[in-house]
Amino acid sequence: MRRESRVSSTHVQALFRVAQQRGIETTLLMERAGVVSDGDDWIPVADFDRLMVVASELTKDPALGLHWGELAPISTYDVV
Repeated sequence: MRRESRVSSTHVQALFRVAQQRGIETTLLMERAGVVSDGDDWIPVADFDRLMVVASELTKDPALGLHWGELAPISTYDVV
């Protein structure tokens, strides 16, 4: 059985902060992307992809991914 790839909510929160800095509310972003929070610390990659696409469209920021990376916690990428 193959497990679905998932993304940490830490990355989602960084995306929400970038969107909020550009005047986009989290609820609007989630509604447009069709993502429902279940309180889990991880979301499916497909949901995160939709959030990124919708955030890019709503903010009209061609460098949104770079700005998201600025807010994503660097400790996430450390080797344990």
